[in-house]
Amino acid sequence: MAPMVSVKLESPESANIIIKIVVFIDSVFEGEPTASDIAVSPDGTTANVLIQYDAPAPPSGMPASYTAHFIEIIYTPPADSGVSFVEVALQDTDPKTSRGTVTTVQQNFD
Repeated sequence: MAPMVSVKLESPESANIIIKIVVFIDSVFEGEPTASDIAVSPDGTTANVLIQYDAPAPPSGMPASYTAHFIEIIYTPPADSGVSFVEVALQDTDPKTSRGTVTTVQQNFD
């Protein structure tokens, strides 16, 4: 399943971006996923986040069940960037599978 993501500026005076992520991972995974360091695209408009986990294969014939994991990141982009989008990808490192989503940074403060 693709990650669910909410992104907005912390306040009108701050450059900080609050990234809230919900990922659904097969319940056979018992740990916590890890977020990579955030990388900014060469054009400076997109911040990329990789969420990784390593889940064993579920037992054969067992229907999948999922656990929700909540991740919140407060990110300060480089001063010379104009980050308008955040791309979040979820990756199971063994076997290598991934899903992703792109979200626009919201600038309203209601």
